[in-house]
Amino acid sequence: MCAAARRQLWGVTRLDRMESKRMSMKDLMDGAGGDWPTRWTTQPEATLRSLMVCVVAVSGEIRAQMGLIDTGPYKWGLFFSVAGSNETIGTRLGSDANWPPTFDALPDRRGAPYPGYVVEIVGPQTVRVKLESPMLSQEFGDPTLLRADRFTEVLPAAPTIAATGVRAGDRVQVVFERDGRDPASGAYPLSVFRVVAETAQPVQNPVGGAMPCPSGQLPILHIAFPSPPGDAPGMGSASAEAAFRKRYPTVTDFTMYPLGSERPATSAAELGRGPVWIVAGKDTYIAQAPGAGGANDWFAYPATFAGCRGPSPESLRTWVAESALNVEGYGFSVRIMSDPAYGPQPSAGPWAVSAVPGIGLSCTWTRTGPDIATVQDLWGTPQSVASTAGYTDVRTGRGGTRQNGIPLAAVTGSTATTVCGVRDATGPHGVVIELAIAADGRYTDGSLRLSQWSGVAAEATPSPRATPIALGPITPADVAAGMPAGAAIFARTDPTCVPDTDGKTYRCVLGSPPAPELSDFLGTKEPLAIGGAVAGGCVGLGHDGMTWNCFIGLEAVDRGIIGKDLLGQPAPAPGRG
Repeated sequence: MCAAARRQLWGVTRLDRMESKRMSMKDLMDGAGGDWPTRWTTQPEATLRSLMVCVVAVSGEIRAQMGLIDTGPYKWGLFFSVAGSNETIGTRLGSDANWPPTFDALPDRRGAPYPGYVVEIVGPQTVRVKLESPMLSQEFGDPTLLRADRFTEVLPAAPTIAATGVRAGDRVQVVFERDGRDPASGAYPLSVFRVVAETAQPVQNPVGGAMPCPSGQLPILHIAFPSPPGDAPGMGSASAEAAFRKRYPTVTDFTMYPLGSERPATSAAELGRGPVWIVAGKDTYIAQAPGAGGANDWFAYPATFAGCRGPSPESLRTWVAESALNVEGYGFSVRIMSDPAYGPQPSAGPWAVSAVPGIGLSCTWTRTGPDIATVQDLWGTPQSVASTAGYTDVRTGRGGTRQNGIPLAAVTGSTATTVCGVRDATGPHGVVIELAIAADGRYTDGSLRLSQWSGVAAEATPSPRATPIALGPITPADVAAGMPAGAAIFARTDPTCVPDTDGKTYRCVLGSPPAPELSDFLGTKEPLAIGGAVAGGCVGLGHDGMTWNCFIGLEAVDRGIIGKDLLGQPAPAPGRG
């Protein structure tokens, strides 16, 4: 985040240290203090809260030239700019300390990076990443298509993503603009791309057979191409087999498959001109002819099978309708997606389950009222909704987006009726999404209708991807009380919990040691109970069991602390063991 701002450090002649943060203009003006031009002091507070800015702090030697007068050197500098652009807001310089005295107290609203692993290097600046969180994968694509630009912070430092040497299977951390999806390509713009470790995700490598990709899906390969300029067409071999034998003359026992076929080739004619998958014991290779069909265009390279993917979403998904409605302090925008991945029994996975074949929904909510402490996403039907995610410190202009199929229970007769909403301290708010369904079960063009929704008459019922617990706002005090309610080891420990800056984690410290059921509490996982039901889980951070991280709902499931089937189950007494 703020990669562009980090490149605009005018006058820095020696750089000892640099850090950056992202926040609202209101955060900056409140935290940095001092006098601000009237262009900012006269702006409505809602505008200041919605404008995101980058603040870059530096220490070293800064010289700000003003005409013919050299005003430096200064020991520290603060550089302010509009996030994601080259628009500069201002600069502050000083020599009263070696580091900007107000920077450390400023908030950082960029959030924690999302961990995952690379599935495919699509181009020099484009990758597909499998996010670790199933909920994020469901919302942003599985895998998620991400694209860098000149403003992206790439680590280790490199001009492009591909130039880092990252490969399929490597672990990465990414920050991307959740609301900035390119409708043409389907890619989300990257703010940060950080390579964490090589090949942490174990890749599959079929032994003695074809690649195990279902019908309609394509293999993902990591191919060890030679260094540029590479092999030139016309300088290779006349066939796939000849290219392989030329490159690996000592390998005599191997099987060749037309790429994507389950049957070994018995003749050169069966291989054709397409890529050829070659299996030799535990080693695998690819042979291909990159030229225009010349006599000696075939080359062979080591290749590793890294998984399967369906047809690229950017070529198959289209947006067919859109509507918006303001409801009690929130703005809701709903779009209909035409995507063959969606259906009642999809091959793409549970995320694509939809009662209406080929149709999914994207629902974005934005807070238009005053700042609010907590908000929970709601999704379902008018008769039954469930919480799918939670947010803290929700400021004006902030919000969330989810993409789902139409719930199976949403269709009655010729109408599909879905609810997208939120719940805050004042109650539920949202929209009813109505679609007309034709006799063959498909969506009727032009039938999207939105109306206000203010809650269901019956209690929420659980669904496979829902958090079936009471849908009230969760406070740090609730989490602290939920620890002894969920696990007997926390009895009489007097926990104190505070929310972390990522909006998902509660850091809890015990007032007294837990019950000595274990000799080492590091990594120990315990359930969390709120309102008489399992609402999340906690994991031990130290050997003595005095510090824990706790998570609510599906976040605890995604982190492997509790099972999905346990979430929402009655918890009449603290658990043991």
